[in-house]
Amino acid sequence: MRVNRAAFFLSLFLFFLSPIYFPRLKLLFFAPYLILVMYKMDFFSLLVRASFAGIIMDLFSAHSFFGLSSLLHLFTAMIVYTMRLNFFEDKLTTLPIMTFIFSVLFSLLELFFYPLLGGSISINFRWILSDLFCMPFADAILALFVFSLPFQLTKALSKMFRTRRCRR
Repeated sequence: MRVNRAAFFLSLFLFFLSPIYFPRLKLLFFAPYLILVMYKMDFFSLLVRASFAGIIMDLFSAHSFFGLSSLLHLFTAMIVYTMRLNFFEDKLTTLPIMTFIFSVLFSLLELFFYPLLGGSISINFRWILSDLFCMPFADAILALFVFSLPFQLTKALSKMFRTRRCRR
């Protein structure tokens, strides 16, 4: 539970800090958190947290379709939840791979839902390259270096100190 709370506040911190330093970067900062929740909690808890993450994004986003991010997070979490059994929870690469998948599905669902609400997305090579390859890859790199590696390192260090205390 502590890992989930730390991951949430880390995601929230990055979500608020990112527009200051990288205003054009459209990363899904809550995706790694939701992937961690997917492996640690039940389906209903995941959906509640996905909706909450989407509401946070909706409250602070510039687009006029309130609820779109919440809806996209919810549907993406539902789809990715079915894939969780294909990857081991403890692997270092699981979180980045699942984050990449989450990000790609989020973009594809956005492509479907945005025009339904009256928006328009021009599908061209630049959009395909940025939203289906570069941004998901950046999300995966973020998940690896900001979430997976520090959490694995913390886990290994706590295990090492625990065994060291037992030997005394």
